[in-house]
Amino acid sequence: TVYLAVDEVSGKDVALKEFFMQSGVSVKFLQELSNIIMLDHPNIVRCLDVVYGHENKNYLAYALVGGGSLRGRLLSGNPWPLAEAVRVLRDICKGLDYAHSKQFIHRD
Repeated sequence: TVYLAVDEVSGKDVALKEFFMQSGVSVKFLQELSNIIMLDHPNIVRCLDVVYGHENKNYLAYALVGGGSLRGRLLSGNPWPLAEAVRVLRDICKGLDYAHSKQFIHRD
């Protein structure tokens, strides 16, 4: 679940993504989750903070990006011009390549 929230320090709007951890989560997983903050690339939404156990919930705070989701666009039923589809795919690949170069694997 993703919420629109306000950063209490900066006063800026952020996207707050709730995530669930099953019992027995490995320390390695928690370290990887914390390392997401280190990713800094124009094709990756900036993770601002990882919050564990706030009111018994866990969150990732992301910079807010307008324009809707890629999923929403794909499910809209409107075909994309080829040049736009190629540009979007190229940008996704650039972001993934950067993340992989930092030994970060996207698990979605």
